[in-house]
Amino acid sequence: PLGNYKKPKLLYCSNGGYFLRILPDGTVDGTKDRSDQHIQLQLCAESIGEVYIKSTETGQSLGH
Repeated sequence: PLGNYKKPKLLYCSNGGYFLRILPDGTVDGTKDRSDQHIQLQLCAESIGEVYIKSTETGQSLGH
């Protein structure tokens, strides 16, 4: 269903072992550090096929 997933998620790439992170300056990269505060992400389905991803730490978002 469309909507907001309240609990922060970690987006992990098993091909390389990186967690997606969004830094305060808006840089998006990956880190292997599971304790990095910038890997906590809020996901929200805005419409069918469109997901909004926002850092819970910085407030920066992907795609907006």
